[in-house]
Amino acid sequence: MTTGTPPGPVECFGHAWHRLKHAFVPMLVVTTGSAIALGIAGRVRGGWPGLFVQAAFAGPVGIGAMGAALRVARGETPGADDLFVAFRRDWAQAALLCLLMGCAVALGTALFVLPGIWLGLRLSWAPYLFLDEGLAAPDALRESFRRTRGHALSLLGLWAIAGAVVAVGFALLAVGAIPAAAWAQTAAAAYYLGARGR
Repeated sequence: MTTGTPPGPVECFGHAWHRLKHAFVPMLVVTTGSAIALGIAGRVRGGWPGLFVQAAFAGPVGIGAMGAALRVARGETPGADDLFVAFRRDWAQAALLCLLMGCAVALGTALFVLPGIWLGLRLSWAPYLFLDEGLAAPDALRESFRRTRGHALSLLGLWAIAGAVVAVGFALLAVGAIPAAAWAQTAAAAYYLGARGR
């Protein structure tokens, strides 16, 4: 993938496929761990306990999985400990980032869904900026909103392909869902890297 120019969604999936061939098992472990964390968080329903578990546990683990995908997109090999990188970096800021992103998208979704999708697209780089550049949660959100300007349609296409890939994975008796999610996450990381020029 050429750096310095915004890559197309299909190109990102091709790049991710190439990279995953050399890091498939480690990324599979990371994605499985992230899915387990989401499953645990999903069992805590309603009110403040559910919100706390989502923001303080599942969210930072998800950020770690995004960081692992970022490493794969760069040609590196992730490890299971990447799941906890957000905890080591700054757990409080990671939890705050997840809480703010969740509230923003929920508020946008409450306003007839489409604003929620748009906000999700525009804020989707915030976890990368938190990990990659060490930005605090509010700064990461602002910077993501700024840097994704002009990328919304490409990101929407990327998400659409990712949704189709994961849906096919689920259709294969769910056994392909985890590899499909790893592929989609690596493609999203590849787009971020290509768009920012490294």
